[in-house]
Amino acid sequence: MKNGVTLLLSGVIGILMLAIVMTVCGNMNRSVELQENLSTAMESTMKNLSEYDDARSNLELLAECIEDMVFAMDSDMEVALEVYQTDVLKKILSLHTVGRYVHPNGMDGEVEWERTVIYEKKGETEEMETCEVSFYRSKEDLLREGTCYKRFLVAEGECITAPVEPQISGEVFAGWKDSNDYMADFSQPVLQNLCYYAAWE
Repeated sequence: MKNGVTLLLSGVIGILMLAIVMTVCGNMNRSVELQENLSTAMESTMKNLSEYDDARSNLELLAECIEDMVFAMDSDMEVALEVYQTDVLKKILSLHTVGRYVHPNGMDGEVEWERTVIYEKKGETEEMETCEVSFYRSKEDLLREGTCYKRFLVAEGECITAPVEPQISGEVFAGWKDSNDYMADFSQPVLQNLCYYAAWE
């Protein structure tokens, strides 16, 4: 009798711990996805603004940023966007986002992120270099240049965080690999354009 109660109690505790871990990991993944997609979209928009100078209105600038962000998002997260400042002439874009989603356990979750980007043109030779980092769902997609899962612009010398893991029915995600089939090391700074693909078990 005591063994049955102990076993039942251990099972309940194990299930609760698994639910807590899934909730915390899910929240962290959603937060990283929101942060990186917002930052990439804003930086890309401001870089394009510098190339076209002041030909756009504030609303066009905001619309382009939202379009870039929507294109990059690959989840069922509902995103609310609050505009702090948009100014084409000053080359500034400041946004606050709130992402709402449902955890696998059915509970509601929420992550927030805000970012301000100011483009300061110091001269053509001093412009910050960026690298493009692309992620694909499989090696086959990478080799045939299929649909890209995620794409980020990263300042040269900065590190990138792995995006939210892709989902394929019946497959278990085993990590990201580079184009040479080595496991990705996201602690290293990005110094050139890079491509990664999802490995599956």
